[in-house]
Amino acid sequence: MICQQLLITALILWKYVTGSLQCFNQPTNVDLSNKYIVADISNLKGKMLPIGMFIVADLFWDRIKEDITKKKTLIIDELWNLIGSGGNSQTAQFIFEIFKIIRGYGGSAVGATQDIADFFALEEY
Repeated sequence: MICQQLLITALILWKYVTGSLQCFNQPTNVDLSNKYIVADISNLKGKMLPIGMFIVADLFWDRIKEDITKKKTLIIDELWNLIGSGGNSQTAQFIFEIFKIIRGYGGSAVGATQDIADFFALEEY
């Protein structure tokens, strides 16, 4: 079962490593030692935008969990791209989990959108 899941994950990630979306297979040029880190992914369009937002959210989530004694805030603008009609249920579950437990890591989370109906576009949520 675990081996099958790993194979499925590898197949899904293949296009991001060697395929048409290999732009995500590059070292970051973001200085993660800065007090404020902003990821501007506005140049990503179409299906690339939710993927880029997910990668950035995952990167920041890892940073938030590193030290629970430091106060930090995760702000996600245009959140509908992740959890609304442009997102998917797995991404929405990941983001909802962050919002539920971030306080336990000394953090807070803010999600922004222009239309609250965007948050309810996925039927599961």
